[in-house]
Amino acid sequence: MTLEYQQFQETRYFRSLDGPRAVSIILVVVHHTNSALWSHLNGGLGVIIFFVISGFLITTLAVREEAKVGALSLRSFYIRRACRILPLYYVVLLVYIALFIGANYHQHRQLLVGVLPYYFFYMNDFAPNLETLPFNHSWSLGVEEKFYFVWPVLAFGLCRARPAVRLLGTVALIFIPFVLDEMHVLPFDVQLYDHPLYYSYAAILVGCLRALALHNRAAYARVARIASGAPTYLTLGAFLAVHVFALRRAWIFSYTRSRSRW
Repeated sequence: MTLEYQQFQETRYFRSLDGPRAVSIILVVVHHTNSALWSHLNGGLGVIIFFVISGFLITTLAVREEAKVGALSLRSFYIRRACRILPLYYVVLLVYIALFIGANYHQHRQLLVGVLPYYFFYMNDFAPNLETLPFNHSWSLGVEEKFYFVWPVLAFGLCRARPAVRLLGTVALIFIPFVLDEMHVLPFDVQLYDHPLYYSYAAILVGCLRALALHNRAAYARVARIASGAPTYLTLGAFLAVHVFALRRAWIFSYTRSRSRW
């Protein structure tokens, strides 16, 4: 059942997101099991789903605070994010340092030493040879932390009380990397889960865009109409078909390439 606009504004816990959260977790977990049974599942899609949810939740809370008190408190925002992530992250990083540098676990001391500056300053996703590094799965935290640091300043500092500029700017930020990539002018070509790095940032911004749009009463009413009944199932079916078709193309390409090597 679709919530009325006022009910949506008063909602603090979005139960409807529990399903997508579970799907994203399952996709990532089974991807890392390397099980042949689950090899057809796209682990990268699980991370993308998580990023969309993250962008939506963070922006929803921020835009509601702005509407309620007139501005987002950047100081409070950064304190909350720091207390939530930084302590545990650095504890785990210290454990990795003790194992891989102190004890030279798997003879990987030099691998970790070479990328410590990336890990200390949340540039994990830009670390060279990421796929072979200890603690490489922390790349998603690198993406999240840079989002937490930059997005509030752009959206609720520079674009404070300018919702139209903020909305159009978000759309531009989503598409600009894809355009630049087609022009071959991006300064990086980091690949994660066989996808370019900017896919992750674009996914977060899609969640931000959704939050900004749904905060507007008229836009919420339009989305609510689309989300009720048959259109919802048709949309979900279309997304599923696209995903299956994309995977099928990937399987065919992989199989053809492996056959050509023989």
